[in-house]
Amino acid sequence: MEFKINRNSFLKTMQAVIIITGKEVNNQFHSQFKIESSLKEGKINIICTNNESDFRKELKVDVIKEGSFCTNAQKIFELVKELYDDEIIFKVLDNQWLLLKNNKSSIKIPSYDKSKFPNIDLSFKENTFSLAAIELNEAFKKTTDFVSVEPIKINLQGIFIETNKESIRFVSSDSYRACEYFIKEKQIKNNKKIIISSSSFPIIGKYLENEKEEIIDVCIDDVFLQFQTKDSFFQTKLLNEEYPDMDDIFKFKEGDFVLKIGLKEFLKEIKILKVIVDEFSSTMKFVLSKNKLKIESEKMQTGESKHELDCVFEKESFKIGLNINYMIRALQNMETNTKELEIHFKGEDKFITIKDCDEKNYQIVMMPMRTSW
Repeated sequence: MEFKINRNSFLKTMQAVIIITGKEVNNQFHSQFKIESSLKEGKINIICTNNESDFRKELKVDVIKEGSFCTNAQKIFELVKELYDDEIIFKVLDNQWLLLKNNKSSIKIPSYDKSKFPNIDLSFKENTFSLAAIELNEAFKKTTDFVSVEPIKINLQGIFIETNKESIRFVSSDSYRACEYFIKEKQIKNNKKIIISSSSFPIIGKYLENEKEEIIDVCIDDVFLQFQTKDSFFQTKLLNEEYPDMDDIFKFKEGDFVLKIGLKEFLKEIKILKVIVDEFSSTMKFVLSKNKLKIESEKMQTGESKHELDCVFEKESFKIGLNINYMIRALQNMETNTKELEIHFKGEDKFITIKDCDEKNYQIVMMPMRTSW
């Protein structure tokens, strides 16, 4: 087998490959990848797998002689990064070694028995719905921060996705905070409820980033989440757990105390306060009065921080303690499109809900913290 390929397009694809093959798995072939070439179609297929995810990418290349080979993905990636020519030649020699060559360098490494490479089913089951990759990527970015990392909370170690005929709903929580994000989509064929494991997030993010100009066909069955474009395929196993029902915590009630405030100024003041509290505490206190918000830190050896902001708040007085790190992450997730926030308070010892005043497709829930000052 022999082909010539553009270095940059190859490296872009290999960034996704090494996320999968770099995982610690028992099967030695999960650290490897396979390339199959077609002389007639002038293309190669790059294929890799591990215990959870499978990936295939088709690239147009100059095929001189068709065939296939299997070798270590990380080693190939590191070598091609150092070969600075725009075009790289791959050639399988008679002794089954692999030759990499450009104008200045000639490198030989061993290939492996391709017959032992895992047999992967890369067939797309059904087109459940289609979506712009950039829109799907945004949904994952806004929800991954809230996923639990505690080993005992297995059913919270992923993003819950629910589809119906009108929307795709994303929910994640670590039981101290939660978020809900909607994509309005009216072309979904059936209703599904699944959990995407957090271990799949890095490769999902890289796949969607690489395909950001594409429309993604999405299929959800009982075992896999599948993505497909005209020249790529990705699938990952679903988390076989039941997600807790969180519908009630995202509902608003007439008894809520409601604060409205500009995001940019609000986030700026909280970041200043964080400099003071970061070393010894993660707690800040909100003190609300009519159309005024005071944000305070506890007085500590690192200092004290107090900030007063204008806002819209119709109640006379209210105070609550909140985790400053959780708040900053929440606001940064909303920062791209949000100008004004709406925060619902249900009581001094109750969770709060944060949402965009204009866009109703994203909201964040956060538990309070005790304050001693």
